[in-house]
Amino acid sequence: MLGEASDFGLFGIAANIHEWCADWHAADFYKRSPALNPTGPVTGVRRASRGGAWRHATTVSRVAARSKLDPTYRYTDYGIRLARPMHHAL
Repeated sequence: MLGEASDFGLFGIAANIHEWCADWHAADFYKRSPALNPTGPVTGVRRASRGGAWRHATTVSRVAARSKLDPTYRYTDYGIRLARPMHHAL
């Protein structure tokens, strides 16, 4: 396991794989995107990816790191993350 568990009990979430995103990449998208849940451009050539992986330097592996790749590329350190809403007891 990598490091200590997050507040959700997860280990290594920031450094195990790059996350393929459904969004297309546009270099200037965040300059004009909505502040809440931006979904990316409707079309594009490269898909957005986020986070880093075990084969990269720490500076690239931070959760906020963004990159772009042709969607036909395949690497051993690319994948998807599954998520579900977290419901907190009030």
